[in-house]
Amino acid sequence: MPARIQALPEHVINQIAAGEVIERPASVIKELVENALDAGASRIEVEVVEGGLESMTVSDDGCGIRGAELGAALKRHWTSKISRAQDLAALTSLGFRGEALASIAAVATVEIVTRERDEPHGWRLLSLPGQAPAPPTPHQANPGTRITVRELFHCVPARRRFLKRARTEFLHIHQLVRQLAFARPEVALSLAQPGSRGLRFAPGALGLDGPRWRALFGSAFLAGARPVSQSADGLEVRGWVGAAALADSQSDSQFLALNGRYVRDRQLAHAVRLAFGDALPAGRFPVYALALALDPGAVDVNVHPGKLEVRFVELRAVHDLLYAAVRRTLEDDAPEPPPPAREVGETRADAQPLPAPARAASVGRGTVEPPTAWRQPALALVDERFVLFRDGGAVRCLDLRATWEAVLSRRLAATDGEPRPLLVPERVSLSATEVETLVDAGFDIDDLGPAGQRLRAVPRVLPNLAWGAFCAAFTRAPRRAPGAAMIAAAAAAALELGRDGMPSRRLLDELAQAAAAAGFDLRGAARVVDAALLARASADER
Repeated sequence: MPARIQALPEHVINQIAAGEVIERPASVIKELVENALDAGASRIEVEVVEGGLESMTVSDDGCGIRGAELGAALKRHWTSKISRAQDLAALTSLGFRGEALASIAAVATVEIVTRERDEPHGWRLLSLPGQAPAPPTPHQANPGTRITVRELFHCVPARRRFLKRARTEFLHIHQLVRQLAFARPEVALSLAQPGSRGLRFAPGALGLDGPRWRALFGSAFLAGARPVSQSADGLEVRGWVGAAALADSQSDSQFLALNGRYVRDRQLAHAVRLAFGDALPAGRFPVYALALALDPGAVDVNVHPGKLEVRFVELRAVHDLLYAAVRRTLEDDAPEPPPPAREVGETRADAQPLPAPARAASVGRGTVEPPTAWRQPALALVDERFVLFRDGGAVRCLDLRATWEAVLSRRLAATDGEPRPLLVPERVSLSATEVETLVDAGFDIDDLGPAGQRLRAVPRVLPNLAWGAFCAAFTRAPRRAPGAAMIAAAAAAALELGRDGMPSRRLLDELAQAAAAAGFDLRGAARVVDAALLARASADER
């Protein structure tokens, strides 16, 4: 007999609705921070425990919530952001659906402590999933609101098991806070988790000289980025775009804000990439931080449950303005053509000779395209380790393995980014201590029991490696070294530096970009080679 049509229980309806809004702890943080911004907060503090799997707290100094309205804040479709359908045509608030707190309360324990600025005391409300919240009670509180969310999805085990490890979830929150910090530069924003490197952004104007932007983008972007500013017909684009040399292998260094809201839009990303023309290497993504401003009535933000995607009334106009602004910046920043290079045999008067590496007679002939850090053609790969390149009138020698190790050690110690999934997971065999060290550094490793482990993702700062060779080298690394140094040494040992006497162009390009991101001076790390020794080595090979 077919099942009868019947109404779903209210708590089931709420849990289904929560699935459209709340995917992971970062989704909770996004909704709570956006509510704080809509409340006029000038300071927002985010605290998480175990990547938000255990608890998340968002505190702000906004307008607070009236005690009489606190219970209504957890009801679906109750909101202070809009009151009629016409308000959807020109939204100025980040939230408006009235679903955020209701969805969170359906799948987690929620505690709200809030106080309006002119009230003598605050209020506290505790809500358990599947239960009606108790009436709010008077509570001592600072002006503003503090919301704590605990045990996300514990009442929905099917959703809970799809969450990742605590570190991975924290990295999603870490990236989200950076995105929000770019979109709303006037608000002080911080992120903290016990045992992890957090974030702290002081308020700042849209200019690269401020400490907020140094903390947000890093020194490499600030050194290579160029300002973008253009407006026409009520549209405005401001921000920065990185030169082609800063292009990344991933798209997570692309920041796009619209009227103070962080968004993703393929058409706008296409406009920026189109502006680069053929300057971007294959498989690389431009790096940029761009803020757009336009009439709220010219954009519809009500097309995605998470409010990340938008729809423009005049998409072509926005696309063309963004393209023109970025294109003009790149053309204005085009470098002067370099002077003709001297012959290899010419050396500067102050050049200090360096003893030739072992087996110097294996120097090959020919050139490859230059890595951007030294902007000169590589001449050869010596002893499968040393790369020779022309620097003005001198020839320099760079120890690729030692340089990669130094650059990676610095980047691993300073970077706390999202892992990069491997296209094909690698079966490895590691001890429990080795697995723990790698997981702490950003690797994603599954335990297969007696069969060993499966390496699924690696830190984004690492180049493409033979991961089996990397793990073998890592097991041989001295255990007295710090984790970042052990990983860097193993990565350098697993590099395929080149073939047939020539260095790999891909590897040189990746080294140049990694060195720039780490603030590492490649030219300073290279030693000048005696041209006479180089000439003799070439003659011996011929």
